[in-house]
Amino acid sequence: MKAFVTGATGFIGSHLVHELCKQNFQVVCLVRNPVQSNNECITCIPFDLLHADLAINQIKSYMVKGDVLFHIAAVLPNVKTEAHHYLTANAVSSSYLAELAAEKEASFVYISSLPIIGKPEQVPIAEDHPLRPGDPYLCSKLCGEMVCEMIRRSRGSKISSLRISSPYGPGMNPETVLPKFIRQTLSSQEIHLFGTGRRTQNFIHVDDIISACLLAANTDQPAVYNIAGPSSISMHDLANLVVRLIPESKSNVSFSNMPDPQDDYRWEIDLTKAKKQLGYSPGVPIFEGLLSYISWVKSGKGYPKWWQDL
Repeated sequence: MKAFVTGATGFIGSHLVHELCKQNFQVVCLVRNPVQSNNECITCIPFDLLHADLAINQIKSYMVKGDVLFHIAAVLPNVKTEAHHYLTANAVSSSYLAELAAEKEASFVYISSLPIIGKPEQVPIAEDHPLRPGDPYLCSKLCGEMVCEMIRRSRGSKISSLRISSPYGPGMNPETVLPKFIRQTLSSQEIHLFGTGRRTQNFIHVDDIISACLLAANTDQPAVYNIAGPSSISMHDLANLVVRLIPESKSNVSFSNMPDPQDDYRWEIDLTKAKKQLGYSPGVPIFEGLLSYISWVKSGKGYPKWWQDL
């Protein structure tokens, strides 16, 4: 059985490739630039998100009934990226790949994003929450999800979309709030919170994301699923938790008097559907996940590159 992974050198993709190889899948990695691997089970295919039709031609002959394609790759938010670029790179490529999977009778797992709902209006947030994406990137992710749903319903294909909350773990974007809190605490800097610090987020450890991906690949109930961590936490509580978990730090948590435009956002996620139909249950509490991540940050090690280290 082959597993195709787009975005295979990214944060989630790297972790997924590691796990797939452990489970003895034949892994085909779709990446933007060719990479060299010492592992013969991996075929590395140059993949350019802006020319996703080329990827179709390259993998079409590899894919057979029963394979699975995990579509993680995406052009991420960037102030210099024009709106049409997201649609071309993200939505159009998702359409091509989902069509291919349906044609080949392969499973397709699309990594979507919970923030496509816009501002949370109904808490807890279930899959039927209104969808009001607030930027071109999220619009493109929603378009990709809608294409997946259209193909699944019209053709009976095994296509699932996973709406991921706030992922964290080794290899994550270092410019997001959690790594910043940890860096500030490790250097005993003051942690300045925006707004009241009451905005809540649901952080999901990458190990739980990988678990959800594998469950979605094998489910007989393909659908749209919320995928999140065990619980949500406020920014104020998160900052204080990080300080407690680094007892040698002299950091304090205070308020910056700067507004938080999402101060009243409450990311409380309803996982009922995923638990019932996928059998998904997050297994990494925020306390445990943060301890592990802080230990990794302290080690100074980069996340192991599967194309070099497997």
